[in-house]
Amino acid sequence: MAAPSTIALMKAYIMKTIQRATRILQTIRKNDSEGIRLSELSQNTDLHITTTRRILHALQKEHFVFYDKMNKTYHLGVELYFLGKTSHHSTLKIKFRPVLEEIVAQTGDGIVLMTRNDLDAICLDRVDGVYPVRAMQIESGSIRPLAIGPSSLALIAFGKQSEFDSIINTNKERILKFNKFLTIEKLYKTAKQAQIDGFVYFEGMFVNGQFFDDVIGISVPVFLKNKQVIASVLVSSVKSRMGKNRVIEIVNIIKKTFKEKLDW
Repeated sequence: MAAPSTIALMKAYIMKTIQRATRILQTIRKNDSEGIRLSELSQNTDLHITTTRRILHALQKEHFVFYDKMNKTYHLGVELYFLGKTSHHSTLKIKFRPVLEEIVAQTGDGIVLMTRNDLDAICLDRVDGVYPVRAMQIESGSIRPLAIGPSSLALIAFGKQSEFDSIINTNKERILKFNKFLTIEKLYKTAKQAQIDGFVYFEGMFVNGQFFDDVIGISVPVFLKNKQVIASVLVSSVKSRMGKNRVIEIVNIIKKTFKEKLDW
């Protein structure tokens, strides 16, 4: 009996690697909210830890997976979001869209949904209101460094202080380059106040290379049952529409609507 050809062996190896990578991604997906450690991933997929690490490294390089250094856990990466976005199967977007529409119906203002991928914030969705403002032109799918703007800051302001410090330190150069009107001192001050208020408040917003000083943005974090922030929602409007009482009203509408509409 003739030995398998080199091409046949190569095809078999490629198929086996794809199957293993798929198994790893499926396992991460099932544990994505809290993340999964390397040892757990290896055990759950019945793969040797060296093999698991090698495949994870390749998936990270292509942004299919990202590694949370603080918690030492793996999560699904941004590239999978874009694949999901193309086919309209992004879980968060589908789950949150009715909630966003309800909030817009009650407030009249547009809303943006953001989530985190490693050191970046991604705009998952946007629903325009009847009072559109220039600062709302954050396109779905756009990416910015974590801590830029209220919605991006809300993704990290309510977690561990050590993780916040690490992100700001790592992203510092990108943050200051992205928004020349922002200072690290202001980020810390805003985050500290947000922990007291339960939402992030920004006067003036920097969008698409322009700074709008007549706009106020507020962002509310969306928590899982384990108190982990999975997303944030942003409402922004001109100062004349964002007095203190109205800001509190909008925040309460957002929190109440998410609590009523979501089952976690």
